[in-house]
Amino acid sequence: MLPFFNSVAFCAADGCSVRVGSGSFPCLVSAAGESVPQRVILAQTGSCHSDTTLLPPDGDFCVYLPLVVRRWPPVPYAPTLSPIAGPVIDAPYVLSWSADLSREVTNFLFYEIEESTTPDFTHTTVYTVPFVYTSTLALQTYVVTQPVGTVGIYYYRVRAYNSWGAGLWSNVASVFLTTRQDHFTNPLTGWAVRRTSAPDISLMRSSYTKEGWLETVVHDRFDFAVFSPMYPAPPTPYSIHLRTKILHIANEVSYGIVFGGNQGSVCRIERENAADPAGCFSHYYRLNNVFGGTYWKFDVSRVDYHGDRGKGISTSLADWSYLSDIISDSEGWLNWQIRVYESGFVVYLNGSRMVSIADTRYLRDLYYGIFSSTYEYNNAHFIHEYFSVVPIAATSHLTLDTEAFATSYLTLDTEAIVPFVDPLMDTALGLYVE
Repeated sequence: MLPFFNSVAFCAADGCSVRVGSGSFPCLVSAAGESVPQRVILAQTGSCHSDTTLLPPDGDFCVYLPLVVRRWPPVPYAPTLSPIAGPVIDAPYVLSWSADLSREVTNFLFYEIEESTTPDFTHTTVYTVPFVYTSTLALQTYVVTQPVGTVGIYYYRVRAYNSWGAGLWSNVASVFLTTRQDHFTNPLTGWAVRRTSAPDISLMRSSYTKEGWLETVVHDRFDFAVFSPMYPAPPTPYSIHLRTKILHIANEVSYGIVFGGNQGSVCRIERENAADPAGCFSHYYRLNNVFGGTYWKFDVSRVDYHGDRGKGISTSLADWSYLSDIISDSEGWLNWQIRVYESGFVVYLNGSRMVSIADTRYLRDLYYGIFSSTYEYNNAHFIHEYFSVVPIAATSHLTLDTEAFATSYLTLDTEAIVPFVDPLMDTALGLYVE
């Protein structure tokens, strides 16, 4: 029914119309030939009858008219939400959407964004964004910032409000968030085997434990594996931190850090494809920390390519060095750090500076991971509590001094070390900071 009361005059003839404002509604009358103006009451409700027969010339009668309305009330149309580029790694990201204001009946008041970790929006976080007029085809944006270390898929939709109320929801857009500061609490970070020399891939595995560790296993003799989430490090200078503990005591098993790796067109894990230079991690730097039963030793090398059986062909950058002076508990947690600059990199263990390397061949390649291998005994079994790749602060030295890079042999630094307090951990790791 019409949402108002009104009285109008009309001509009493078959096929005449009742005019209300600028619109008209057809009506039929039964008293053809009458020319006396009659008065019609257009009513929403009432007790009067609905007989369309004209009353006497001076009488009133009630007419019920149907009202067909498009989009009533005239709330805003649904905006169009743009796709969100991803994955997003420890950084803000932008939501953008557009609305065609030329077809709206009134200006918007504000936008409402819903965020959810489920596509059905069962539990949501709501952001309110003021409306800013830019053009008839209005493009709006909103920057979302999540805490560092956030991992998961986030879903978004948006709607506008005007004076009539909430508009229609937009389409749904999603984005995958991951982190370079991984505490291994969410398997979506994707630390999987990316390269191996094993003839059977099932002998290499990684898993996320309920304790919040990444567990890596190389269960074959004389083989290795590289585990990686396949996300790039930030541009140099940046710093890598790894905290690891041996879980299965065996002779000549090892683990370490790889960096400077190439992305490749695809990760060819199978050994028969190991020599393919197009595969990921066809070259990289490798810090290898070997357990000798009661002691640890480490070296640094540059792997330039892989042979037909998947073995890395490498160049030694720092000879084997024993760590009995640095490690008091050979079965305890070890904290490694590598600081990468444009002109080389420096390795630290438990806060002590171990070696400076002047090689730069692969420093523009930014993929990183964890290395593990076996020798004469199988089952290299380690747990990793934390892996972090973060930019070095602008206030730090962006390059190392010439003297530090003049040699690439092992140098122990006995000066006092400032403990590095990890932002995601409660304890100081004793890592070197400038």
